[in-house]
Amino acid sequence: MRTPDLIGSAVLLFILLYFLLVYDQVFIAKLVKLLPTLADKKMAVAIAHDIESQISRYLLTITAINSSLGAVVGTAVGLLGLHNPVMWGVMVAVLNFVPYLGALTGNHLHDHWCSFEFRQPGICFDLSRCLSRFWHVGRKFHHPLGYGTLA
Repeated sequence: MRTPDLIGSAVLLFILLYFLLVYDQVFIAKLVKLLPTLADKKMAVAIAHDIESQISRYLLTITAINSSLGAVVGTAVGLLGLHNPVMWGVMVAVLNFVPYLGALTGNHLHDHWCSFEFRQPGICFDLSRCLSRFWHVGRKFHHPLGYGTLA
C-alpha cells in the first residue's frame, strides 16, 4: 500500500468513525429494521450497547492513565527546574494517546527544549532520562493495570 492510499484510508476511517459515533442511534435503528425476528433485534441492540459501554470504559481508562502520567511528568519537570511544567504535563498526556510515536515525539521535543534552555548536557540527559522512565513505567506497569480492570 502506498502512502497516499494509506492516508486516504485513514481519513476515510476517521470520517466513518465520526459518523458512527454521532449517529449511533440511527445506525442501531436501521440495523434493527433489517433483522427479521424480535429475538435477533433484541440481541443486536444488546450487542451494540455492550460495545458502546466497553468503548466508553476503555476511553475513560486511557484518559485517566494519560492524565495521571501527565500530572506526574509535569510535577517532576517542574521540580527539576524546567519552565512551563503544565505545558509539559499536558503535552505528555495528549501525546500518550498515540502509541510509541507519542512518546518518541514527546521525548524528542523535550530533548531539544532542554538543550535550548539549559545548554548543559548533564542536566538535559537527566531530564530526558526522567521523562523516558516515566513513559516506560506507564507503558509497562500502569497501562496493563488499567486495562486489566476492563475485563
